[in-house]
Amino acid sequence: MAVRVLRSLRKLSILLFPIGLLVLLVMWLTKSKRNPQQTIKSILEKETDLDPRMIRFYTAVSALETNFWSSSYFMKLNNLFNMTLPSKNTTAKGRAGFGKEPNLAIFDSVEDSAKDFVLYLFTRFNYPKNFFTLDDLAAYMKKKKYYESSEKEYAIRLNQVYKKLYGT
Repeated sequence: MAVRVLRSLRKLSILLFPIGLLVLLVMWLTKSKRNPQQTIKSILEKETDLDPRMIRFYTAVSALETNFWSSSYFMKLNNLFNMTLPSKNTTAKGRAGFGKEPNLAIFDSVEDSAKDFVLYLFTRFNYPKNFFTLDDLAAYMKKKKYYESSEKEYAIRLNQVYKKLYGT
């Protein structure tokens, strides 16, 4: 009887082991999607020499653009910044057509999206490394045609998002 129980347990463990590995793999692959703030911080720290305040500014931009990382653009496309597909210097794998947004970039991962944002900032549009305020950043982004809403409206919303994220 004990031998039969041991054989059954061994068969069960052989069956459950690959399932456990699969669960761990899925958790690892989706880990950064569950914590986009950490992904943005990690990539910007690794790929740039931005100070922590600027990293928080850009994290607020991402939160604003994706409705705190709940938008369908973010969920379906791994697009942290609601960015369109550029013609060159990109980590995007293609373009998605969503209603009013026919040129949104598709990324394999949120890490690729954050890396593409770095390319956007410093390769494609040569952003300054520092802005004194979120209003200054919003004004510069408007000048570079990053968003379509009014500068005042975007700056107000960006400040609200920043305050919600960081409390200051």
